[in-house]
Formats: sequence, structure tokens, C-alpha cells
Amino acid sequence: MAQFAATSSLAQNNAAGFIGLIGGMIAAAQAQAAKEAWANQPEMRVYCFNRALVKYRTNVASIIQGGVMPNDPRLAPVVNECARFEPSALKTKYRCTIDDENGSAVQSTCYQVFARQDSDGQLTQTDVRTAIDLYFNNGSYLLADLETDAGRQERYAQAQRQRMLAELAALRTEIEGLLTSRSDAVRAQGQKLVKRIQAANNPKASVSSSDVDTIRRGYNALVRFEETESVRIASLDSLNEVKANVEQKATGELPPEIRSDFEALQAKYAVASQPPQPVAAVEKEDDSIGPTFDCSKVKDPLGRIICSDNTLRRLDVDLLRPYYILRFSVTERRDEFKQEAVAFTQSVLQICGVPEKGNLSAAAMKKAAPCIATEYRRQRDLWQAQMVQLAPASARDETGRSLDEHVRLQKMLQDVGLIPSTEKADGVYGVGTRTAISSFQSSESLTADGILSDETAERLMRRASQAVAGGDGPSGEQGAAGQLEELKDAYADLIERIDRYESRRARERQLIEMVAQAESFARDMATQPLPEPVKAALASLSSDIEQARANPSVESHERIVMAYDAVKTDTENAIRVAKATTDRNRFIIEGDAADLLVLYNDSGKAPTLVRNLKGDLVFQGDKSGICQLHDGAVEKRFAVLANARFEKYQQRLSFPLSRCDTSRLVAYDLIVLNRKQLLASDQTSDVVALLKAVDEGSFKTLFTVTGGDVEAVIQAEANRLKAIEDGIQNGSAKGFGFVALNNGQGSVCQTSGGNEPAHAAVLQSATERLAEELKAAPAFRAMSVEDAFIAAKRGECIAVYSEAGELKSLTAALQRDGVPFRYLPVWVDQEQLAKAVEALRLAAEKAAAEEKAKAEAEAKRIAQEKAWAEAKSVSSHADRSNSQRSIERMLKDYTDRYNKASSSQASLMRADRKRTLSQMFGASSVSRLRNWIGRIERATLNQNGDIDGFKVSIEGATFESVAPIKAGTDTHKALIEGSARPVDFLLFSADVSSVSETDFFPEKSMTDYGSMTSPEYKVAFTSVKVITKFMYDYIRAADASNAEQEVSKIAQVPGPVVSMTPMRLSALPKPIDTLEGEALIVGRKIDEEVKKTGKAIVGGVADAVLGEGASILSDVLIDMTEKGMEKANGGGSWVGGELVLYNDHIDFVESGFSQMVYTPSERPLSMVCSDLRSVRAIADPSGERALEFVKADGSLRFRSDRADFFLPRIRAICDPRGEVLK
Repeated sequence: MAQFAATSSLAQNNAAGFIGLIGGMIAAAQAQAAKEAWANQPEMRVYCFNRALVKYRTNVASIIQGGVMPNDPRLAPVVNECARFEPSALKTKYRCTIDDENGSAVQSTCYQVFARQDSDGQLTQTDVRTAIDLYFNNGSYLLADLETDAGRQERYAQAQRQRMLAELAALRTEIEGLLTSRSDAVRAQGQKLVKRIQAANNPKASVSSSDVDTIRRGYNALVRFEETESVRIASLDSLNEVKANVEQKATGELPPEIRSDFEALQAKYAVASQPPQPVAAVEKEDDSIGPTFDCSKVKDPLGRIICSDNTLRRLDVDLLRPYYILRFSVTERRDEFKQEAVAFTQSVLQICGVPEKGNLSAAAMKKAAPCIATEYRRQRDLWQAQMVQLAPASARDETGRSLDEHVRLQKMLQDVGLIPSTEKADGVYGVGTRTAISSFQSSESLTADGILSDETAERLMRRASQAVAGGDGPSGEQGAAGQLEELKDAYADLIERIDRYESRRARERQLIEMVAQAESFARDMATQPLPEPVKAALASLSSDIEQARANPSVESHERIVMAYDAVKTDTENAIRVAKATTDRNRFIIEGDAADLLVLYNDSGKAPTLVRNLKGDLVFQGDKSGICQLHDGAVEKRFAVLANARFEKYQQRLSFPLSRCDTSRLVAYDLIVLNRKQLLASDQTSDVVALLKAVDEGSFKTLFTVTGGDVEAVIQAEANRLKAIEDGIQNGSAKGFGFVALNNGQGSVCQTSGGNEPAHAAVLQSATERLAEELKAAPAFRAMSVEDAFIAAKRGECIAVYSEAGELKSLTAALQRDGVPFRYLPVWVDQEQLAKAVEALRLAAEKAAAEEKAKAEAEAKRIAQEKAWAEAKSVSSHADRSNSQRSIERMLKDYTDRYNKASSSQASLMRADRKRTLSQMFGASSVSRLRNWIGRIERATLNQNGDIDGFKVSIEGATFESVAPIKAGTDTHKALIEGSARPVDFLLFSADVSSVSETDFFPEKSMTDYGSMTSPEYKVAFTSVKVITKFMYDYIRAADASNAEQEVSKIAQVPGPVVSMTPMRLSALPKPIDTLEGEALIVGRKIDEEVKKTGKAIVGGVADAVLGEGASILSDVLIDMTEKGMEKANGGGSWVGGELVLYNDHIDFVESGFSQMVYTPSERPLSMVCSDLRSVRAIADPSGERALEFVKADGSLRFRSDRADFFLPRIRAICDPRGEVLK
């Protein structure tokens, strides 16, 4: 029910005028008359009187007994109260304002009804009885405005008109877009549709949905017509271009048959180019469409009404189009939409007054039809709005089409075979139709959503047209555009015929001219000195020309021109070659055509070919420049012979060579050519360039391989093959050979019985020849001769390589069993094999030596990197804050100036230096020496094991410990464990003990008289570390101004080398006489060759120790030999102090004139270690001690009771015969 307005009314409680109404006696006749009068009153009026009389304590029945008539004046108050409930009291058919379905206030036609308002403020229509009860129960009722059916229908009709006008406006926009068409018929029909739309927009004109559908169908037909016309006009444009070309060509001379065909085409064109008839009048609606159910089976009144009205039949289909899309697309709400449809049907029945069952008269059916149509359109629009929101965008394309187009597309699905032809195209897109649409979309690579979008419809129409027309498109296109295309093809064929005719005529004229040129050329060249083949060709050309003059034809002229082109080129080339030919280069083109010529560059500009002192040609470098002057490979045997001669030049060619660039011939060392291939070449300029280079002397003959040379080789090879065969058969052959199997394949079966690498090395040079003979690269497979024979019979061997005796047995068996074979001219004798074995042995030894050297070099590199890393680590922590460098530079500066100064100046300079040093060491930055480097000057152990008088020198100064270094302190441990000795290098830190001149500068080092001696300072050593000379040198170099270069030099010094294999002294990293602070250990049985040199540091006898070899020692020699011991006890010419360690006691010699002998029980070795300067060598003939003392880290440590003698740096371990250190 529509919304409505209402007014309230309350009952009045007034009993005036009714007192005593029943008081008198009424005659029975009056009572009867009153009863009859009240019986004729409307039921609701009597009901209202009863309710009104209640307040008077009476009712209608009572007053009837009293004979009161309905018009009794005494009832006037009651009549007045009940008059408001009379039907005449309610207004009808008046204009009112109501809310439409969208909640908008609209004008319509209404009638008044009784209503009530619930607690929620909602108005509900009530009947008259309820309104009377509300009124007399001291309540209220409302008078509401209810929209009439006519008003509603009028409102729907107006909205429908607006929608239709909007649709017509959109159609007009689309139609006006077609008014620019090149087709006159399209523009004319478009103008007609525009006028119809203009007429429909007239406010006085009525517009029906049928009118809109008609115009829409007209527009759709016009679109299709425009498509057809576009194709036709495009075809006509293309035809006109071809036609104009033909007409231009037809102005000239044409054969009669071509002229006749041209005129016939022009006549066909005049007919085919006529514009089509205007598009047919807009078709009428298809009255057969709808409804969605079978009218023959319908029984309910609503169905019969729809079937009786064509508009309702179509509207039934149109209504369900958006409904079916919603159910198909929004599957989760499918049941909800179904319930909504059922509710809609019930609503239509109620609103339009149509019963669910029974029969209706024709008049009633006709009266209900407009109402049903209105409700159907309204519900269609609601479902359409829902569809726009919930369904895919393509759904609007589907429902936006006319109903006729909708059904026509469904029929097209039948045409393309997607819907059975037995089913009716009723416009209902159910499951079957949706499945068909999806299948079609998939076949067209479209989104298979089952909804007929515009793109899907367009492709469906194209497919259906092809299906109906057999693939040629719609009949309209075939009838117009198709005819024009056929006509264009005919014109194109005619152009080709005209072009062929004109081309043939032009060619005939050209051939006649060229034959005349050929005749003149042959006549002029007849007197020239030309090669005989060229002269013969010219004579043949002249003869052909004479014959053609007698019987002229295009074909004979063509042959003459082709012959003329060839003869002309050959003649001109021959003349160019003849002009370039001299006596000096004639050999290039004259001689046996099979010869292979090799020319060398004698211009002095050859890249690698030169003459040596003897005048011989030699190649310098690996990349020689060799080319050939023509394409194609040289004949195989010539190439083999050429390479054989190239062996003396250590060159080998692989044919075909790259072709020569004749613009820079002097850039090649050699030019190779075959005379026949050269003269057959089409590059005469290359021949002329070579002739010129030879004539100028730039190239000369290196050698020539003639046909006779090849024949000689072939004969020699045949003889060799015969000798191999005979030698095998008579048993005189010694070596290995090949037998090829005529029907074999696969690998070469090898039965040589060992030494396969040697055989492979020998056969390497024969690989190419074997590949040539076997037609495949040889691959060897070792096996026994018996297995080789079986494999040969099975065709599994392409050849057999075997020893001569085995070959004899093998060939005899093959011949016996009828297996075809042949010998190969490749033979390996015993001498070749022996040389190969020796070469492989030497190569293996060389490889082993290289591997060994590589391993030693790698070990050396790793040791060097380790030392280098350690040195860098020490240097990086030696942060001396430039203090040591500053003092050393100052001291050197004073010394240099002192040496140049006079006596008086020198005295002052000593005092100045003393004062300057006092100031420098008094400063806080210098009073603490941190990470300085120096060299140990003195380190002596006293009876308590303390180190007395420990001194370290730097450049120009010395630092002495202020007190003995106590045993057990960290400094003492570092010195003892590092085997600190004089001349060892040290990284140290110390504190200046005092800045007083007395304590800090002892008198003995700072005199005021004599030379300027190096000062000595008293310090307290806080930390020390024995470092190698390598580390010392590294740190000193890092201090230099050119530190990078100095450090690089230090880094190149080899690091420690420890060798456990026999080693000669000459193999040591640097000369023995330059070793310092390092040890050389020599095992027993010293190599005699080493002893003879006199350079051995130690030997098995005393003479070797103290002889010439000993003179290179600078410090200490340790000799464990018995005679060495005897020589030490007997004294001798010693250099420095020496310690001889023999078995379990010690002999100590100091300064070469006093000697002391200690045993472990008398004096621990550690007590004399401080007196050692530099151990140069240790001899241990038994090898037992050395093996015991050498440690895994490369150090050397002797232990005997409490004795502890440690050498941290071993340069090499040498055991010449490898008998001790294994």
C-alpha cells in the first residue's frame, strides 16, 4: 500500500435530546414499520447507530420496538456522528502528494480510506467497522490518502515515458554518429530515424515501448547496414584504384583479345558500382515472442490474461531477462530471488484484482491487462537495477538489446550448433543457453561468464553468418562487396596481362639491340690475340647470330644474349690477364693445370717470413700469414705433398685456406694456388693483382707440386703397401700394421698387447691418413687377436691394428672365411715404438719434476707468507711515536757534524749533544720507550741464573739494564725461551731510570775528550721479544721515507725452507756464507762431491770442518764428529767463540786461545748459551741426535738433564743421501 496522509477524529459524548425517547407507548404498527425501515439501512450505518446509542443506554433494536424510524429527527445527533462513516463522506479522485517506491514525494491521484497508527508510527488501512470502534472507544482513527490504481498507472506511465525518451535520446546520439557515413543510403535512413525520435519527443505525442523497440530495431538494422556498406565502399575504393591503373594502361596499343576483355569489365563495373537500395522499412515486432511458458497448458487466470495480450506476452520475457541473469550470476542469493518472484506474483494478483483460480470474463481480463503490464514493468526495472549492482558489466549489454535481437542471438547459437535445433528459441536464457554462451566464449578466447556481452554478440553474429553463408559472410556482403572484389581481381588479372604484353614487347626490342651488339663485338674481337677457348666461343657466337637472322625468335635471341654475356666476360678477362702477363710471371698461368704453386713473400714486408744468416727462409713467431688465391679445397694428394715439404719450415696447412685479400698481398708470408682453380675463378682482378706482384718481384716460387710428383707418391705408396703385404705374408716384417674391413664399422680393434700410450703417440701423425682411408676418425679399442677376429667377422671393427705375426694369422683366417679386407699403407716399426716409449718416459719424469718443483715452490710461498704476515703484525704494533726515529736521526746528525768539525767545535758539540739528550729523555714522550727495536749487545747468566749487564743497541746509542734481570720474571722468560744471544734482534719497551747526568750518562760513554762515542743509557726493561732479522729489516724499512719500495725488497727475501729430501748446498735459498742466526743440519755420510768443494760447513772429518770451508764462518761452529771434538780440544785457528757439542758433554772455546770443557754435571748448558753468537752448523754423523731434536715447527732444541739449548730458526735440513731424515 502506498504511503498516505491522515486526519484524526474523536467521538463526542452528548446525550442531549434523547431523555425519555422510549418513554411513551408505541403502537405495534409503528414498531413493524420501523423494523422494515431499519432493515433497508446499510449494515455499517446500523452498526454505527448501535455504537452511538450506547452512550444513550439504548440500541437500534430498542428504538425499533419504540417505532423510531431511521429519519426520526430525534436521531439527528446520531445521524450526524455516523455521517462521517458514510462512503460519501470520503473524498475520491483528488490530486495528492505521496511517497513513491524510492521515497521521493510525487503527485498522483488518491482516494480517502480509514487508517490507524501503531506504536511505531506506521499507518495501516482499516475497514469501516474498525474505524467506528476506534471512534466510539474514545480512541481515534485517521483519514489517509491512498493512491488510486489509475493514479499509480498514470505515474508509472509517466516514468516509463521519461525512461523511453531517455533511451530514445541515447539512440539518437548513436544514430547521429552514423550520419557521417560515406553511404548515402545509410545517411538517408538515419535521418528518418532521427525524425521519428523528434516526433516522439513532442509532449503531445504518445510513446509506447513498442515505438522504442521499433526505433531500436531500426537502429540495429542500420548498424548492420553501415557495416555492409563500409565493406562495399572499401571494396569499391580498392577496385577504383585498380580500374584507374587499367584505364591508364589501356590508352596504348593492346592486342584485340585484351581490348575486348577490358571493355567487358568496364560494362560489369557500371552495374556493380551502383549504390544499393535503401534499407528496408523498420521491421515490426515479432508477435510470436513470449511468454516464457506454454500457453496451451496454462489454466490460471493470470496466465490466460498474459497469453491473450501480445504486449504482455513479450513483457513476460522482458521481465525475466534481468531475473535470470541475477539467478545465474549471484548464485548465493538464487533462492532469495526465487522467493521474491513468488511474492511479486502474489502482489500482482492482489493489486490487479486477479484471482488465483477460476475463470474470468473477457472484459475482466481486458480490464486487468494494463495493471499487470504496469506491475511487470515496475518489477523489471527493480530487477534491472539490482542486476546493474550485482551482475557483471556485460549483463547490461545483454538486457540493453531489444527483445527481438535477444531472441535472434539465441537462434544464432542454434545456427552455430551450440543449441539443438529442436529446442525453441523463446528468449529465455536458461541453463542450456548459458552453457552454450560459455562454450562459444571459450572457443573465441573470451571470458567464459555465460553472459552475452556486445563483443560476444558481435563474434556470434560473424560466426553465424559464416555458418549460414558457407564461410563467405552475409549474403549482402557477398552480393555487393563480394562482386566488387571479384571485379577487382579481374582488373588485376588484366593488368598482369597488359604488363606481360608490354614487357615482352620491350624485351624483344632489347634483344634485337643486344644481338646487334653481340655481332659487332664478335667481329671486333676476332682479330685480337686471345686464348683458343675464347676464340672458339666467339666463332660459335657468330654462327648462332647468322642462324638467328634466318629464323628470328625470342628464344633464339635469348640464347645469343646469354652466350654473348659469357663470351664477353671471358674475352675481357682474357685481355686483362694477357696485358698483365710478362715473361717474369708467365709461369703463373701457363703450365700443367693440375700444378699446385706455393709463392713466398720476398718484398721484405712479410709478417713472419725472413732469411737467416745462411740465407735460408725461416718463420719467426707462431702466426704466419698464409692464404690461397681462389675458393675451394686443394686436391687431397697435392695438399699432403705440400705439407710434407712444409715440414722443413715447421709449418702445416689445413686446406682450404682463407682466401687472399689482393688489396694487401704483401701482408701474407705465402700464397698457395692451383693453376686450374685460379684460371677458373671469376675474380680476374685477383689474378691480375698476383701477376703484378710477381712481376714486381714481391713474390717468388717457393716450390711447386706437380702432377708427376703426385704420381710418384702414389707409386711409392703402392710399393710400400706391397712391401707391407709381402713382409707380413713371408714373415720378414717387424712392426705393426693395419687391416681395414670392407664391411666393418665402429672402432679400430687394437691387439698390440701393451704400450698403448706409445702406440697412440706414434700413430698421432697418421691420424689424418687413417681418417682418409677409413672415412672416419679412428677410435681404438684394445682386445685380444682372437676377439678382434670375431669382431671383424661380425662387422664390429672398421679396422684391426696388430703386430705383423698376428696380422698374418688374422688375414689368413679372414681370407679363409671369406671376409673382405685390405691392407693400409700405415706401418709402425720397432724403432719408432722404442723412441715413443723413451719420449713418454722422459715426459713423465719431466712432469714429475715439474710437479715436485711446483709443490716445493708452493711450500716456500706458504712459509714466506706466514713470515711476512708475522712481520707485518709486529710492525703494526711497533708504535714508537716517532721517538726512536727522532733520536736516531739526531744522533746521526751530531756524528756527521762532529766528523767534519774542528777540535774546538767538536768539544762544544759533545757538550751540546749531552744537554740535548738530557732534555729529550726528560720529556714524558721519550722517558717511556715503547716498542723500540734494536740488537742485543750483551746477555750473560750469573751463578743465580739472572742476566747481568743486558745491553741493547739502536742506531747510535745503547741501552743497559739498570739491574740484573731476575730469573722468573716475564722479561727473563722471554729472553731464555727466545734463546736470546748477542747479535739477536729484539722488540723491547723500557722506562728511563733517571734523568740525572750521573746515572743516566755514565762517564765512560760521554767523555769530553777524544771521539764522540755512542752514548749509553740506564733503563728498566719492561717487555722484550726476540724477533728475526727479517722482522727487524721490515720494521726499519717501514720507517723509511720510501717505505713501500723498501718493504717490497724485504718481502722478496725467501722465508725459512725445510727440506726432508737430499739437497746440495748449491740448492739452498742463498749462499751459505751469508747465513746469520740460522742452522744447517747435515746427516751422516756427507756427499763426497760436497766435501771436495771445500765449501762444506761441516764434514765427517776435522779437515772439512777446520779447513777452507771453515774460513767462511763468522761466529760459532757446532761439530758433533769425533775428529771435530779432537780438533777442538787440540786448539786451532778459530774465528770467534765456538761451542763443540759431542755426545753428552760440552767443550767450550772462547776467543781461540783459552778453552774450557764442561759436562752436564759440571755446568748446565743454559749457563753458556748466553756466550753463543750465532750457530752456523751442526753435524751429527749418527743422525740420532738431530732426529731427536728437530721439532715439528721447524725449531731445534737440545735437552740433556737440565741443559736447554734452543735454536729458533733453521734454514735448511740437508741429508744428501736421504739415509737419516726420511
